[in-house]
Parts: sequence; C-alpha cells; structure tokens
Amino acid sequence: SNLAKLTFNQELYYVGERQMRLIFSDPTMYLGRAIAFLFACTFFSVIYIYCRDRNQDQVLNRLWLSMWFVGVPTSLGVVAVYSFNEEYKILRKEVKNGMFSIWSFLITSFVLQAPLMFILAVFLDGIPGFAIANFWGPHYLEITAFYAITLFTYECIARMLSISFDDPLMGMLNYLQIWFTSFLFAGVMVPEDQVIWPFRVFFYIMPLKWSISSNAYLDAIGT
Repeated sequence: SNLAKLTFNQELYYVGERQMRLIFSDPTMYLGRAIAFLFACTFFSVIYIYCRDRNQDQVLNRLWLSMWFVGVPTSLGVVAVYSFNEEYKILRKEVKNGMFSIWSFLITSFVLQAPLMFILAVFLDGIPGFAIANFWGPHYLEITAFYAITLFTYECIARMLSISFDDPLMGMLNYLQIWFTSFLFAGVMVPEDQVIWPFRVFFYIMPLKWSISSNAYLDAIGT
C-alpha cells in the first residue's frame, strides 16, 4: 500500500534499486557474459594473430576478425531472453497491482543498461582487440562505442522476444534465428549485390552489417 503512494521520482529510485539487486544477483546476465566475451575474443585474436601486423595480405583476415568480434558476443545475448522473460512475469503482476508504472521500469532499465553495455564492450575489445589484435588506438572510444551500441541493439531484441512468448525457449530460438540472419547478411559471407530481392533487404535492416563495416572503417582509416 505504501508503494502505491510513491511519487514518480520515488518509483524511479525504488525500481532502480531493485534492478541493481537483480543485476548483481544473476551473474549470468552481465558478469558471465563479460568473462565469456573476454575469453572468446581473446581466442579469436590469438587465432588471427598475424593480422595484427596490418600487412595488405591480411586485410581479409582482419575483416573476418572484426566479424567474429561482433558476431560471437551478440549471439550470447540469447541468455538474456530467459532472464528477461522471468523478470517480465513478475513485472506484469506488479504493474497491474499498481505498485509502480511501466515508465519507471523502462527509464531505469535504460539508464542502467547503457553503461553496462559499455562495460561489456570494454571486456570485448580492451585486451583482445587493442592489446592483442592491435586495433587502431586513436579510435578506441569510437570503436568501443560502436560495440556498446551493437550490444544494446541485440539486448533490445532479446527484451522484445522475452515478452513475445510465454515460453522463454521460443523467444531464445527466435533470437538465434534473427542472429543467424544478421550473420548471413552482414556483407562478409555473401556479397550484397549477389543476393536477389526481396532477400537483399536484410542487408539494410539487420544490425551486424552496419556494425562490422563501421568498425572495419574505424580500425583502418588513418592508420
């Protein structure tokens, strides 16, 4: 009953505090993914170690490395679908009971997730990308920001799919379906001009193409 009398600012504080507790109580959501990003991207950097020298004959390998750095971390967003689904079931009851408004949840979730995506991006490219793979140092902030934006995009896809199905497994399967489509139409697996319409539209609406091309550009321009 006390919660029903909260002001909007008090709601934001209450929901934000609760979301923080949930983030730290479920290590698979962010801490687990951060460690997975670090190890997975380090592995790819070591496998593609010769492309750190930036020779002309390593251009294609470097492009593939950029694709792995984007593709693998975004695929791990599938674990978020399950967690978001469980969260949504509780959230739906609380909002219906008038404990707080949905806007309080949406605002606090965005405020908390934005820096978390940047932290995940640092785990992704800090040591594996810049220390091992020799990403272009002067563009550190721009490259890290692009990774954070890409991760946030797929985090939003995960959240959308988590509430689209009662069974979280269906949401997870559809997330992987969207990810595989993004990976196929990212511009590396098959050239854009060699795909017939209407399938070519996926090159324009799937996020991976824009992230990979932007990061490849920032890693090469001015070097």
